[in-house]
Amino acid sequence: MIRNMILVGLLGLFFTGVTAQTADNRKAVRKAERAQRQQERQALDRLYHNEAVQALDKRFFMMQTDRMMLRGGQVALVDPTTNFVSLNGETATVQVGFNAASAGMNGLGGITVQGTASDITMRTDKKGYVFFDMNVVGIGISAAVEITLFPGNNSASVTVLPNFNMNRVTLEGKLIPYDGSAVIEGAPY
Repeated sequence: MIRNMILVGLLGLFFTGVTAQTADNRKAVRKAERAQRQQERQALDRLYHNEAVQALDKRFFMMQTDRMMLRGGQVALVDPTTNFVSLNGETATVQVGFNAASAGMNGLGGITVQGTASDITMRTDKKGYVFFDMNVVGIGISAAVEITLFPGNNSASVTVLPNFNMNRVTLEGKLIPYDGSAVIEGAPY
């Protein structure tokens, strides 16, 4: 009887050790999988960043925005298919709007303005931030547009500074090539 109890005790110790090793092995496998997913995500973010820099350089980009910050510091979540800033050659378009019940000036609940871009400058600082500035002048717009592309991915921020009032708007979203965008453009003002 004592012999059986000792045997059961030894088997219990053996299986406990095997279970602990299996749990440690599972943790190591999960950690390795997590590291691999993170590396893949970083590689994809670098690819998106390079595409965004090329689009800025070619002056053929679309920045779809999902957050709008107004002058008083209020933040509104907006639809990226109807809120964007784009540049197609020399033609710049700024469209902003809210998901509202009214149709707005552009038929989508906001305003769409187009103009000609001039004084375009692009520079990169030592930390990897890309700054793209332009002046846009058209029938419904006269503003300075400042775009900041963050390092490592295609996240960007754009500030529209009107020349004739202080109603500046800051938009945040993703900067992509113009031909890769899927937006709904309203009637321009």
